[in-house]
Amino acid sequence: MSWNSTIGFVPAARIAIAPLIFIVCICINSAEAQVSQGVVLASANRASNDQVYINTGHSSQGRLREVLGRAKAQWKQDRLPPLEPARKELEKALESLEQFVQVGSSNGDKWSKFLRLADVKEQLQSDKPSYTKLLDLEMNMRQNYLGLEYSQFTRLRDSLVRYGYASRFHAQEEGFGRFISKQIDDAIQLLNDEPAVNSALTAEVGNILSTLHQANQQPEIISELRGLFGQPNARVYVKEHFVNRLVSRGVAQPQNVDECILGTRVLGTAFMNGNVSANLLTMSNGIGLQLSLSACMTSQSRGYNRGVVLNTTSVSPVLATKQLFVTNTSVTGATAQVTTQLESTINSIQHRSRIVRRIASRKAAQQKPQADAVAEGRLQDRICNEFEQQVSQQIGQANQQLQKMKQPRPELTRVGIQQPKLDFSSTSTLVAANTTQAAVYQLAAPSNCPLPQPVEAGLLAQIHQSAITNALDVIMAGRTLRSRELGDLVKQITGKEPEEEMKKEIEGEEWSITFNPYQPVRIEFDDNLLKITLRLIQMTREKQSIRDPVSISTAYSPSFDGSILTLNRQAEVSVTSDRDTTGVQATAMRAFIKTKFDKTFREQIATQPIDLKNRFPKATNLNIDLKRLTYQIDEGWLQVALP
Repeated sequence: MSWNSTIGFVPAARIAIAPLIFIVCICINSAEAQVSQGVVLASANRASNDQVYINTGHSSQGRLREVLGRAKAQWKQDRLPPLEPARKELEKALESLEQFVQVGSSNGDKWSKFLRLADVKEQLQSDKPSYTKLLDLEMNMRQNYLGLEYSQFTRLRDSLVRYGYASRFHAQEEGFGRFISKQIDDAIQLLNDEPAVNSALTAEVGNILSTLHQANQQPEIISELRGLFGQPNARVYVKEHFVNRLVSRGVAQPQNVDECILGTRVLGTAFMNGNVSANLLTMSNGIGLQLSLSACMTSQSRGYNRGVVLNTTSVSPVLATKQLFVTNTSVTGATAQVTTQLESTINSIQHRSRIVRRIASRKAAQQKPQADAVAEGRLQDRICNEFEQQVSQQIGQANQQLQKMKQPRPELTRVGIQQPKLDFSSTSTLVAANTTQAAVYQLAAPSNCPLPQPVEAGLLAQIHQSAITNALDVIMAGRTLRSRELGDLVKQITGKEPEEEMKKEIEGEEWSITFNPYQPVRIEFDDNLLKITLRLIQMTREKQSIRDPVSISTAYSPSFDGSILTLNRQAEVSVTSDRDTTGVQATAMRAFIKTKFDKTFREQIATQPIDLKNRFPKATNLNIDLKRLTYQIDEGWLQVALP
């Protein structure tokens, strides 16, 4: 006769991995916010340096001076993009698109009219194609309409850009070497006058880089210039206690016991009570995380064997661990490990015969070590299997979510912005993610963020002004904005019909503004202010037209009440000319522009209420008081911290 003194098992509580993916979502949304919406701001707070975060550094001005000198010395006129190959490339791209949309059909003719393909053909046939017109045609294709993300459209768009570059240098071939030489001399003079990297110098170097790229100059020079301003311009740091807050779960679950061990049928109940927590692991190309289930299992059971009944209780600490590895492409996991230390007690033995009870007691004592070992082995196996099954199920769901997140955002493709690539890493104390929002002809941050980082920050986000300026450069550079197109623009951005005030503007007198081909919108983060400068090269009003480069600028101070971000204008809207153009028409045009932008740059601009729970519904542990957010704006950086 054999008995098992005790058996107890309860499956691990369901482990939610969705909060872990929330961390990845934070990083991805931080990058995409540069092109889609503003950044959450709150009250300012300076604190001592937190050594956990990455230390800041500065690029070498001497190195910059040397690279600029080599760029000037190694300018090659024969590397300028030739016109005829670019023309043939554009002809093929146009032919491919016309076949794709079936020009001649009703729908194809609508596409042809919308894309202004007749104007494209006119530029192809012209002996002197216009760089500004080609840029305007290309920008016309950067709109958020379904279909414009297809390769036939993007190929034509890219061909228009290359043909525009070629036409620009073809028309100015002899004088362009002198032009770029003066640009470089001006930048070096700025370096001599002011050794520190500042906004004026960065803008000048960025303009040089853009010109070198368009002129097909030495790739190594372009690469070196980008490298000097090549630090990531968007970063997110999440400390371990913040991760643990998102991932931790309580475990409190009963389980029926029904086992047969060494010939004894054991029935009863078991209960596991504990907690699931997370510890970060060091990982250079992703997020390493160890999930730990720490609990105590207790059980009460009765064993039945040939009329003998054993009443037993048992208790065991339980520790189950599983390592997870999260990258921006997948979530994987190692095999779970489970440890227990089962201790059982036979409280009583029931049988009507005293002799049988004595024999049963002696036999139970003899078999107890073996029965406990079998019971503990089964307990470990079942907890491990249940732990593996539930975590693996959510790993599968997380991978599906990540695959969706990996897909190119069609709206970004339509407007010509490359989806930023995220780099992740983790240490034993924090998760770090960064991205660089910059095309091959754009500069990123000259150094890491120098702002003091609050020691108490659980989540820290840093965005450099170049991230937003670069995105707007792609969307707006060289674009002509016409009053009659404002309604379509509003619908593309908001998905709604324009308000009455906008409708009046659309129905009123016709006007247009053409943005500068380089950095038409400059954003500066300085002294807790958001400074905005728009740069125009041409304006029209009814039949009047003036090519007078002007800059429209103002500054805003942000405030945040916990749900609504408000920008309060701190300066009058100013309109300044790059050259002293006089005359009644020029003066009237600048006054007209100021009137329009006084309405655009309102004294107060407020966002819709921010609701993180609706934004991240699966992050059930996300209970963040946004009123505790702090921000700092200075030295080109916006830093947002959550205690």
